[in-house]
Amino acid sequence: MLFRSCAKAAPDGYTLCSTTADSLTFSAFLYKNIPFDVENDFTGVTNLVTTSGLLFTAASSPLTSLKDVIAREKANPGSINIATWGPGTAPDLYARFLNRELGLKLVQIPYKGAAPALTAVMGGEVQISYFGIGAVLPQIRAGKLRPLVATSQQRSRFLPEVPSMADYGIDPGFTSYFGLYAPAKTPAPVIERLNAVIVKALRTPSAEKFFSAQTLEIVGNSPAEFTRFMRSDREAAGRLIRSLGIKPTDAPE
Repeated sequence: MLFRSCAKAAPDGYTLCSTTADSLTFSAFLYKNIPFDVENDFTGVTNLVTTSGLLFTAASSPLTSLKDVIAREKANPGSINIATWGPGTAPDLYARFLNRELGLKLVQIPYKGAAPALTAVMGGEVQISYFGIGAVLPQIRAGKLRPLVATSQQRSRFLPEVPSMADYGIDPGFTSYFGLYAPAKTPAPVIERLNAVIVKALRTPSAEKFFSAQTLEIVGNSPAEFTRFMRSDREAAGRLIRSLGIKPTDAPE
């Protein structure tokens, strides 16, 4: 497992790991007996980038917004299916959140991964799903998919016409991000040096062009700022997951 290897590596600055929020923000609340300590085995170097997520549907669908989803569900509860790839995945959390916050009855249809879930939406097997914006923006621009709502606290600059959940007065309170980490006992001067070099690289025109093309927003904050962000984000995720009644299960192999 990637993070077990990173946690147990020599704290000399030569082993770093990067991941989305799923591994270090959600895992402690979703799984029992994970082979690393989320809070104590890692030191944050910097938050590299953030991204937005989208709830979306097929372009041929009569649904054009989250408002349409709400109206259809209120009129015919359980009539809208959402493709997920299992309990504890982002689509699962958003489905549970929307059901609770808006009184809906979205029906989850689990698929064996993101690719078949996307295919199911495009083929009309299910009505909606959730993905990071970069994964579906090409299909949106090609007229194959239609965005319904951004799951971030604000609208994405890549699709500024699409409302955010905050525009509807709801906000699950966590952020999609890619962070960079080192083993916990890596000396502070090493962490500071790594941070300075990486943040400088993030600010170059070529990096900004690359990440923008991937619909990613550069952050590049300090180790202290990243540590505060991780703590706040983890607390928000924990509150949400517990409030949705999700109990930790055995960690996957």
